[in-house]
Amino acid sequence: MVVDRLLEERFPGRDELVEQRRGLQVESADAAGGLFLMSSCGEPAPVEQRIPVEAPYPDDDGATVHVLLHVVDGYLDEVEVFARTAAGSTHPPTRPPSTSSSTTSTGTASRIPDGQVVERGPRRRV
Repeated sequence: MVVDRLLEERFPGRDELVEQRRGLQVESADAAGGLFLMSSCGEPAPVEQRIPVEAPYPDDDGATVHVLLHVVDGYLDEVEVFARTAAGSTHPPTRPPSTSSSTTSTGTASRIPDGQVVERGPRRRV
């Protein structure tokens, strides 16, 4: 699962998110491969920013696909997926994320342009 791949990277709060992963319920968010996440276990993670880890990979059309893990109030909330061209426009990726096609990086929120991240309220814990 893409969440497991994102949680391979070490970052503050990762261990708590791994624990939350054990009780994770996943719902499709969009055709791009985005996911809504709801966890039934674990403690809040002391992450330093809403998006503690990202996994970019090249899309078939030359754009870069970004797979972002959103954490709200310390809990797994969403996986966001979008492709960004060199010109800066965004679109759904031509192929969905896989667990083997990307490398992860931490501390990426400052590189995400304004308006790209859609703010949503936290998911209810189940």
